[in-house]
Amino acid sequence: MDENTKVGYVMYNISNIDNSSFYVSHGAPVSTTINNSFGLIRLIESIDYENHTLYTYSLVCKYKYDMSIIVKNIIEGRLSFEKSTYKASTLSIKAVGSVVIPRIRILYTDADPSDIRFNMTQSEFFLSYIRPGIFQLQQRKRLVKSVYKFQLTAYLEGFPDNNDTASIVINVVDNNLSNISGSCKEDIYIDLTIVFGILTGILLLLHAFEIRWLNKVKRTKKKTDIVTTKQIFV
Repeated sequence: MDENTKVGYVMYNISNIDNSSFYVSHGAPVSTTINNSFGLIRLIESIDYENHTLYTYSLVCKYKYDMSIIVKNIIEGRLSFEKSTYKASTLSIKAVGSVVIPRIRILYTDADPSDIRFNMTQSEFFLSYIRPGIFQLQQRKRLVKSVYKFQLTAYLEGFPDNNDTASIVINVVDNNLSNISGSCKEDIYIDLTIVFGILTGILLLLHAFEIRWLNKVKRTKKKTDIVTTKQIFV
């Protein structure tokens, strides 16, 4: 029986019932009544899958019978994204699997998180599972656009009407040097040449200081040796 079946629902209608031998055990979720020799078994309390998946009781109808109600779960709740829009920045060329958005959370009620599915047509990215209701967006391949804008839809498997959609905006910084124009490349080359020249000049200057220092050390040592020699002869 589906959960949340209305109270008063007639589960059984049995003919030729004797009033003296038609009843259910104490605490049963159903009751018995007789109407023109027909015995009716009605639901007298709301059944909820989240509270009980199985109800058992005894029915006496001339003989004693063990009865049970198996409760079927009905997806009642909805799921939704924690945010309506997710924004991030990334590089055009990164290692496969690089994380672009580290946390995309799905809020859900009365649903099994393992039933959450996604619909995303943007092939440059993919979603990976972290833990129940938490996912991350990763980069699948090189990005050729400066901005990616697309919709991400989450839904429950078997219940496509229970869904929600979020907007994804990814700004891309181009780190592919082959895309740099000729004039930019020339400017970069000139800048690098200047930097190389400055570094070379600094190294030569340091080398000159080193030679000067070594010569000074040698002269000092020579004077010391002469003084020592004079002292020996004296």
